[in-house]
Amino acid sequence: MYKSVWKPTNYARDGYVSNIVNDTIDDTDDDVEVDETFPGLSTHHLDLASLYMIPLLESAEGELGDEIIDTEKTPLDRPKAKRRASYKLKNTNSNWSTAVALIKGMVGVFILYLPFLVSKTGIVFGTIFILMFGSLSTWSMLLLSECSDATGCQHYGEIGTEALQNPWGQRFVDISIFLSQLGFCISYYTYVSSNLLSFPLVDSVLTSHFSNICRNEIVLVCLQILLYVPLSWVRRLSRLSQTLVFANVFMVSGVLITYGYSAYNLISTEPKPVEAFNLQGSVIFLSSFVISFEGIGLVLPIKESMANKQDFSGILMKVMFGVSTVYALFAITIYLSFGANTSRFATLDLPENVIGGFVKLAYCGAIFLTYPLMLFPAIHLLERILFKGWKKSSFTTTMKNVERSVVVVLTAVVSATVSAKRFDSLISLIGSICVIPLSFVFPALFHMILCSEKGKWTW
Repeated sequence: MYKSVWKPTNYARDGYVSNIVNDTIDDTDDDVEVDETFPGLSTHHLDLASLYMIPLLESAEGELGDEIIDTEKTPLDRPKAKRRASYKLKNTNSNWSTAVALIKGMVGVFILYLPFLVSKTGIVFGTIFILMFGSLSTWSMLLLSECSDATGCQHYGEIGTEALQNPWGQRFVDISIFLSQLGFCISYYTYVSSNLLSFPLVDSVLTSHFSNICRNEIVLVCLQILLYVPLSWVRRLSRLSQTLVFANVFMVSGVLITYGYSAYNLISTEPKPVEAFNLQGSVIFLSSFVISFEGIGLVLPIKESMANKQDFSGILMKVMFGVSTVYALFAITIYLSFGANTSRFATLDLPENVIGGFVKLAYCGAIFLTYPLMLFPAIHLLERILFKGWKKSSFTTTMKNVERSVVVVLTAVVSATVSAKRFDSLISLIGSICVIPLSFVFPALFHMILCSEKGKWTW
């Protein structure tokens, strides 16, 4: 048996995922106060509901996992100056809700980057890499789940602290999350700029007005800053929930239309020459495949929201098998359809007509709506350091807005500096330095420390 008994501490309660929600109910909000006695589990559920659209399943009774019950007996018990938000949450997510949350957590914008990776590594190597990293990601998630069962920890960072018996366990996890999230935000600038420049009208207008000043990509990055800065000031993820519904619809429809057009093009045109193996490309782009499997930090919150936690491992393996299969089919179909001319982002291979323009604009809209969601974890971790001990005030709110604006501008500067030509190197760097430790190294290390004495090497 695992002898160490985990007890919630102030440090543990400040775990990465749960505290995002505590941060969204901001320190400077005078109308809402979070009960300090809340267990981390409740904030897990709130975060899960806000981020991964489980509220969409409200229409099916019993499908919604977050039943919020006000535990205040009477309004007279509440402080006059503040309204105390106190909730009791039930673990009632069905297996179907859990599968939906896992799929939403794993599939992101980088699915559009996979066909390009396959074109650079070869169709055989590329397929092997997708299935291999899908399997390794599944294995790592199961290890992390077993560590949670062994220790009682409900957050990734807490498991690191318990494994190393030192706060640096969580700090290592936080640093990886911080850098990877910023890297994703940087990549969003490049994606939006590349897609908008594929419109001849946009390219010609920018060239005629700004060609003597700077590159067209820099102009579009600056325009994105004007949109992203106000969004970074949002302090409650629940305020983004409606916009995230549209973002999800745009992403799903974009992927389906892109795949459908590529499949039609493959059938109706002559076969394109493709490479089976590319050793040089495999070495360069190997770590980039890892980024496509997002969401390891959400495994524990999703599991904790389940009514039947014993079913989690089976659901996870089925979902990851399905996601890996879809990834491979999507990448292979597009590469076979366009061959060596496969673009960096799959949407760039769409024709210049109404449908192609709609998909590009829809995906750009989805990126715009999800950018603050990608930035939230990094901002939260930074503010835990910069504003520790600051009291609630309008000045604190202003300074946080300034800090968030600076972060947005810095990510834009990096994106403009890197540009599309060096985008692949940036993604490889993020994958190797940030995502690989978070997805593979830390789960295996923590499991080796926490579970080896129990003899549980089941995965």
